[in-house]
Amino acid sequence: MESISGHNAWVKGTGRPPTAPHPQVHLVGGFSLDAALYPDGSAQTGRLGGNALWAALGALAAGVRPVAHSVVGQSYPSDALSELTAAGVDVSGVRRGSSPTGLRVSYSYAADGTRTQPADPSALAVLAPEVRARFLDTTRRGEGDRDTLPTTQDLRLPDTGKNAGTAAEAPEPGFWHLGLLPLDRCTELAGHLAARGHHVQADCPARNELRAVGTGPLAQLLPHLDTFLPSTSDTEVFCPGSSPAELITGFHRLGARSVVLKCGDQGALVSEAPGATVWRIPIYPEPHAGDPTGCGDVFAGAFLAARARDRPLLDAACLGTAAASLATTAREPLDLVTVDPSEVLRRARLLRKDITAS
Repeated sequence: MESISGHNAWVKGTGRPPTAPHPQVHLVGGFSLDAALYPDGSAQTGRLGGNALWAALGALAAGVRPVAHSVVGQSYPSDALSELTAAGVDVSGVRRGSSPTGLRVSYSYAADGTRTQPADPSALAVLAPEVRARFLDTTRRGEGDRDTLPTTQDLRLPDTGKNAGTAAEAPEPGFWHLGLLPLDRCTELAGHLAARGHHVQADCPARNELRAVGTGPLAQLLPHLDTFLPSTSDTEVFCPGSSPAELITGFHRLGARSVVLKCGDQGALVSEAPGATVWRIPIYPEPHAGDPTGCGDVFAGAFLAARARDRPLLDAACLGTAAASLATTAREPLDLVTVDPSEVLRRARLLRKDITAS
């Protein structure tokens, strides 16, 4: 079991983290085109988004060159994929599907900063009809259009050195993150990857599905995962009123080996194993924090980058929290391309000193 005192070498390290293409870090999920209505009445359509995109840029901000896996629509801009490639994201796992629109998400923001998704129709009434028509949202079909999400066939993976007959000739295990996906798709992908010896972590599956069916089906998913990374905004939908301690205990009972519960502006809670001490990581006090869109995905990408470098859970969670703090200053994912990984690491070191037992 990991203790809080065993990682001072990482905390005291200096210099920019190396950009590492190996072992490979893979982010699976949606690449979307978003539309947002801001409190001042301005609108932005065709904004890049999606959990896999945000997570890939979180890994990049942590100093690792990630591989993104998604399915985009016919209207997805090719120059966006070129820009990601130039920034260091491998988009060879992104294919163009048959959907004309692909995954679309809409948001509206109130004056107090609260966000509604899909966008509030009454708020959109102020827009010109041709602009309002671009506020599409496909996420209520199982919280994602299944035709825009990767399948096991898209991954096309051989067995790794853990399970292959000739380990010397087999590829090294990869590190995989599954973003918000329908429950059955997430379970299928996780089982496919775990059976081939890969390290697998996952965000919470579609929370509205869990609200309808309960948490029981998570027992089919969680044993495949090395780490489960739900958020309290997820759990409030399908386990309203449950305390963080109750949630973490419940996820372990359903088969989770380790749990990182993202708690918004309350930081994150890390449980390394059933019955282990739960550690609390505070948020980094970013003075220019704004829209939290994508922060949980950025956290996951940076967390996985640290795990791929064999960093312990607490170090990885600090790196995720640090990257998420910078994501609060981004209006869209590609703003994170300019983040210096050394700043992410600096913030993570400061957070590491403030961890407490929950």
